Amino acid sequence: YGLSALTARTPVTPEERQAYIQRLLKEGMITEAYLTWVHGLSPPEREQMGLLHNGGFELPLGTAGFDWRSIPHRQVVARTATTFGVGGERALQLVFRNQEGPFHHLRQSLYLEPGTYRLTGKVRSESLASPGGLRWTLRCLQPREAVLGESERFLGSEKWRGFRLDFAVPADCRLQE
Repeated sequence: YGLSALTARTPVTPEERQAYIQRLLKEGMITEAYLTWVHGLSPPEREQMGLLHNGGFELPLGTAGFDWRSIPHRQVVARTATTFGVGGERALQLVFRNQEGPFHHLRQSLYLEPGTYRLTGKVRSESLASPGGLRWTLRCLQPREAVLGESERFLGSEKWRGFRLDFAVPADCRLQE
């Protein structure tokens, strides 16, 4: 990977970059994985950088690295869509079709320093019927998995409203999701 990255004649493909990032993450080399991912971003993608990449969902959902990853599911459609009532032009749209059981098919790896954080956002639901509702969950992934915080449950139908989730990243948590 290092030799390919240095030569312009044979640039690194997105698939090669993703395989390298996954290997770095597996080996616990979180900083190197994050920097490799950032180096591969396009200028529009870099404009969406923050503690949460593409947090406003102005870009399509990604497929790799520290971007939003949507794992295909037969009964759920996850996409960004134009809408009203948000700060930008787009929002995350989840469409559930007779989905039963937990939904863990949208995620983003995070590279946060130890400390306290607040996740804020806006939510609007339309006829969301589920025993457990829908919620955002922050987890530590390395060195061991642990829940760092969960938002309130979203259910039923309601207009756009704000929500917030305060959480802390402990000193030994090197990779979050």
